[in-house]
Amino acid sequence: IPYLQDVAFQKYVLQKAFPEHTINAHLLLANKDSVNRVEGLNQFFKIEKDANGRPLVKIGAGVTRAGLGDIPLVIKNVNTECDWIYNNTLVNFNGTDLAFEPLIYAMSEAYQKDEMVWTGLSKTCKACQYKIKKSNGLKSGFKECWVHHTGLQEKQLDQPLSMELWCGKLGGKSRIDQFIKDKKYFLADLLEADYAPKTESANNNPGLGALERRNLQVEKVRKNDKTAFIDLAGLREAMNGIEAPYHFIDFETSMVAIPFHAGRKPYEGIAFQYSYHIMEADGSVRHESEYLSVETDFPNYDFVRALKKDLEGKAGTIFRYHNHENTFLGHIYDQLLAEQEGSVPDREELVAFIQEITHRKGAWAGAR
Repeated sequence: IPYLQDVAFQKYVLQKAFPEHTINAHLLLANKDSVNRVEGLNQFFKIEKDANGRPLVKIGAGVTRAGLGDIPLVIKNVNTECDWIYNNTLVNFNGTDLAFEPLIYAMSEAYQKDEMVWTGLSKTCKACQYKIKKSNGLKSGFKECWVHHTGLQEKQLDQPLSMELWCGKLGGKSRIDQFIKDKKYFLADLLEADYAPKTESANNNPGLGALERRNLQVEKVRKNDKTAFIDLAGLREAMNGIEAPYHFIDFETSMVAIPFHAGRKPYEGIAFQYSYHIMEADGSVRHESEYLSVETDFPNYDFVRALKKDLEGKAGTIFRYHNHENTFLGHIYDQLLAEQEGSVPDREELVAFIQEITHRKGAWAGAR
């Protein structure tokens, strides 16, 4: 929606500037269904900075439209969407509900007069871009806004706020908005009833349940306890049931709009680096291996070959850094299956290896 609102505003300005013309609005988007046919397409468009530090796209010398092939982009006319925005916008601006055109003029006037524009408090405040960690003489727009709406003193806002509560497994409705509505601005103000999950199943976890985790967070704030919590007994129990040695893998990956390689689509995953460490049963750790693609060729299958060489046939348990590693190996699994028969000679071995060390809901759960 923000992209469409931006285009609608630009169309509005142009139509006002050139009333004798018909202005058509479009969005230029990466087409995920289109295949890039040019190797190194991304290298034709390099991002640099001008003298003022602003981003600048430099097009490579000698680049022609024909030389770019079938660029994986699509142009979408959004005139209908713009008309909808013009006719349906209703935004509260400094206490008054305004339609699209009056809103533009009100914003323009406030900008010219350098007037403060107040927005309401909500869960979006958590990502406010006007927070500052250390003042260094600078003002905090976040604090200024909260002082205005709550009547609190600026110093009070240094306390942990209720919007910092971990809200996992609480359902789709934001509890933070409710905290603000109830004027429970601080973590220390919250009661268990404020953040208890609706279903008991949310607490059925090994170790801390969702409710226990929130109780612990609130309790530590109330006691000004800044130490980390580690369930040592639970961790020992979990580790005792897992076969040593422990193999730790961590991936570095990329998903870009302009494909690096021919035959690839926008936002296809590329895995170009991993690190591999081993922890023995006695707790000793060593850096066992690593992979880094230094070639310009599509690296994913060599990436899996290297990982297979490092891990296959070894006893012990594989740990990944996060869900990311499992997800990306799943991407490569799909890429392998999409290849033409015979184009990747060891495809079946690579696919089998990926299945052995990953899981996919409703499809497989790897033994390792």
